[in-house]
Amino acid sequence: MLLICLLNFVRQLKYHGKKKKWSIETVEGLFWEVGAKSKINANAKTVSDEGLFEIIWLSNGMATIKGSNGKPLVSTGTGNLAANLPDEVKDEGFQIRLVNRPQIVFRCEFGYIGTKNATGSNKDEYICTKSFPSVISLELMDDGKYSLRNDNGKYWCVNLETGGYPTIKANSAEPVPFILEFRDTSVVTILAPNERYMTCDKIGNFHAVSTEVGPKCLLQF
Repeated sequence: MLLICLLNFVRQLKYHGKKKKWSIETVEGLFWEVGAKSKINANAKTVSDEGLFEIIWLSNGMATIKGSNGKPLVSTGTGNLAANLPDEVKDEGFQIRLVNRPQIVFRCEFGYIGTKNATGSNKDEYICTKSFPSVISLELMDDGKYSLRNDNGKYWCVNLETGGYPTIKANSAEPVPFILEFRDTSVVTILAPNERYMTCDKIGNFHAVSTEVGPKCLLQF
């Protein structure tokens, strides 16, 4: 389960891989589902097809949540939700935030994400082939984005190398916004401030270079 804060309430998200959709569970153990007149009810005891939702990330830290009827969720203005946003209305999305996760580690298919064992200018650069991880502190920013802080007290930032590849270094004194987009219950992609996804390769590069989400962008956490 992925414990998140949605609409100022704690919810549990679970990804259903065969359906490629999510269930949303309350702290009381009840599930959301689309009911009559597209209203969102939170009283189902089990997950049905009506209780599976699609989450689409909007590249700004917000996410569209679509109901089983294919319509995005929208607030009705009375504290309720309905899956009936009109087609002509722009979807502003919802903020989905991790709860009780002040620290995090990341792993890709090639190894853990961690800093180089180096001195000089490259000592704070991240690579993706470490045998052990660097523990990273997550700090939530006001707009739903995150800053990521290394154990040296410095924040992640995008660094343009001579070759033009945007690496990640932990050498910023000020918080820098990154976007975490959850793809599975324990899988995330990271969108860097240059609007590129963090991408791993087998020789250890951890670069902010991808314009689209692919297999090498997926990080376990």
